[in-house]
Amino acid sequence: DGVAVSEAILTVPSSATMLHRRALLDAAKIAGLPRPQLIHETSAAALHRALDLSLGGAGSAATNTSEEIRANRSTVLFFNMGSRHVEACVVDYQGATYQNKDTVAMNVAGCGTSASLGGHQVDLIIADQMLESFKAKHPKLKDVDKSVRALKKLEKQALALKHVLSANKEGLFRVESLYEDTDFAQQVTRDQLESWTADLFSDLRKPLEDALRLASKSFDDLEAVEMVGGGWRIPKIQSMLVDYLKERRSQDATDLVLSQHVNGDEAMATG
Repeated sequence: DGVAVSEAILTVPSSATMLHRRALLDAAKIAGLPRPQLIHETSAAALHRALDLSLGGAGSAATNTSEEIRANRSTVLFFNMGSRHVEACVVDYQGATYQNKDTVAMNVAGCGTSASLGGHQVDLIIADQMLESFKAKHPKLKDVDKSVRALKKLEKQALALKHVLSANKEGLFRVESLYEDTDFAQQVTRDQLESWTADLFSDLRKPLEDALRLASKSFDDLEAVEMVGGGWRIPKIQSMLVDYLKERRSQDATDLVLSQHVNGDEAMATG
């Protein structure tokens, strides 16, 4: 709307190498983005949550440049499932005082990632299943997998079906004129999708375990689980997380609820 952009802040996962980060900054400069900067994506979401925390101040004024922090703290696990990867981060929040004002100090204690699990991988699995179904229904059109246009149509509709099955028990996968003027339609249930993605979701635990190990914390140290990114809306992901957290926490520990205190799609930008 005619408003000048003064700077550009780009988010990156913790797994991004220095070469990845330099390439992203170079691309931003080539694209003409002003003052491009990088920030860790889950840290940005954690900063967003810090805006809503009230942990009190440090209890006394600081006497030097190192602010005194007391034990009013909170430990939160952030589960960030995006399109092509999953990242889990353990974040410590502590009440602090800065310039005679109460604030929150934040520390990302540990992160774990998995590049084999993401929302886009679910799309590809659905598309592959529908491709095989189309071939079975139309044996004379088995060369459909050589058509890039047809494959893109399948992938696009797979994304739409994934969203439908995240809110409903079943949905219709339908593509008009998929290949050689042939329409394709098939009813798909959530149970079918979960069976297709069982092997994919089996990698869910590793990022959580890696994050806690690097943070030198146990599952009982967690006080909340914050969900960010778009992939967490898949019901199977939610149920697996709840079951796994319950399994790993001691019997007398309070069950953790998957929280959405921040907007999963906008938290990074706000942070």
